[in-house]
Amino acid sequence: MHTKVDPALFENMQDAAMRERAADVRDVGRQVLSALMAKERSVYISNDEDYIFAADEFLPSDAGILDRDHVRGIVTARGGKYS
Repeated sequence: MHTKVDPALFENMQDAAMRERAADVRDVGRQVLSALMAKERSVYISNDEDYIFAADEFLPSDAGILDRDHVRGIVTARGGKYS
């Protein structure tokens, strides 16, 4: 059985909270693809300096790659209050 979940399905919903679930679908897809390709994501190392994390979007799995002792903010190009 092959089932494909298209993030656009969520992006086109009227409810804002559901539209933002598209990022969750992309995140799961990215994690599955990385696992299938046997790749690990790099951990961001700040070399003991404070920094602001900037990305197109901040996905739940991104929280695990931050140097939490030194991150001072997160800036994203996409997202909303449920992100």
